[in-house]
Amino acid sequence: MRLSTCNPLYKKRFWFLRFGNEKSHLESIQNGNLRYSPSKTYVDIEKRTGEKGIGDKYEAAVVVSEVNISVYHEDTDELIAQIPAEETTLTISRVSQIPVFCLYAFNGDNLEVIHEDEESYYVKTVFEEEDKNLLQKDFGEHVLLIVNTPLFLERVAKGMQSNGLFSSHGIVNYDDYSRNSEARWASYKKDERNSLFWKDARYFKHQKEYRLILNTLITEPTFYDIGSIRDITAYMTREQLFNEGFRLRINKNRVK
Repeated sequence: MRLSTCNPLYKKRFWFLRFGNEKSHLESIQNGNLRYSPSKTYVDIEKRTGEKGIGDKYEAAVVVSEVNISVYHEDTDELIAQIPAEETTLTISRVSQIPVFCLYAFNGDNLEVIHEDEESYYVKTVFEEEDKNLLQKDFGEHVLLIVNTPLFLERVAKGMQSNGLFSSHGIVNYDDYSRNSEARWASYKKDERNSLFWKDARYFKHQKEYRLILNTLITEPTFYDIGSIRDITAYMTREQLFNEGFRLRINKNRVK
């Protein structure tokens, strides 16, 4: 039985995974070195490889489908023409320079209850075959589990504050970009940074991404130190994750 079936509140409780091509990269994260990339990095990756996965040409873009583009005379403001377009993308340069740190977020749907007692659930991570295949295609063969997500986010916030920065974070929303969405458009209008928290469901929904962003701009990947997180992380290979899984004890009294 899945943990979210035992208690629906665990659908809203997240744990984080970070995949990497090299074990040393994850060890660096355990030492507290978080590598943030400007969001334009993911646009550049798709342009270079021609493949979606880590790369995404719509990263940080406002995407609108089936629109009429109006062209006005620059002196008289007279409407000159209306040009139909299947798709239009708008990108704000400063948003494409916002530092982003990405994680895979899973909830109680991915935790199988092995047994339980009065105080705890004893669980292990489980993944559907389709997700395994897609994650294997997109991500590296090494995996870091962040066990205590509230404490991790707290340490990120404190680490950034010591550098005069503010950390924001949230789950990524997935939507079909071939159709216009009132919710997506309202989100864009509310805060231009919200474009960083939307992805095309047709290609990325399996990534279940959680993002951390900073209130500064960068043009190259940059490391930020938050102090060691070895006490709240665990490592295994992707093969071990899919075949054996991480095993956790979940305190029943701490779900929120």
